Amino acid sequence: MRIYVKSSCPFANAVVRWRTGPYPECPAWGAKVLDRLLGDERPDVVLTSAVRGGAYSADGIERRGALVTGYVDYWQRLTKAGVRVVAVADTPQPPPERDIRECLLGATGDFQDVCSYAYGPGYGTPALAAAVGAVPGAAMVDLDDFICPADTCWPVLGDTIVYRNGSHLTRAYAASLAPAFWEALTHALPDVVHP
Repeated sequence: MRIYVKSSCPFANAVVRWRTGPYPECPAWGAKVLDRLLGDERPDVVLTSAVRGGAYSADGIERRGALVTGYVDYWQRLTKAGVRVVAVADTPQPPPERDIRECLLGATGDFQDVCSYAYGPGYGTPALAAAVGAVPGAAMVDLDDFICPADTCWPVLGDTIVYRNGSHLTRAYAASLAPAFWEALTHALPDVVHP
């Protein structure tokens, strides 16, 4: 297994925002990764995900469609080469004003009620799902039901804190999702992944 990652960059032929403006390094990085994946490294499966909800379109406005087009460009090249693509849904994000760690530290009474929030899909999920729908053979793995059961995102599930900061899961909670992730991946790619 190989992992390619560049901070704040989706694996897409699209320019996204970083801090206050365009981040052209993202598609440049993605093109290098794509060349490797289509070259000697050619894997059976590529897993990808991102927190981004849009990218700059030709008119300079950030739009979901521009990001979807960027995903589709890379993913179609992979699938035409026989490489399967699986998008992993973005994790649900707490509201910007809600820092789960700070809430847990300062909560009095029932921290589950005080620090929970209503479920909503991660910012990056709609663009990823739209691209999956546009690329035959691409699949989606979504573990949101394990992160926010019953449409509520709890700060603690079982005896494990769910979020470490922002939308990042704690290492312990991410590890606890391994069996569910494997089952979802097996379901998404029954001809490639075997239990």
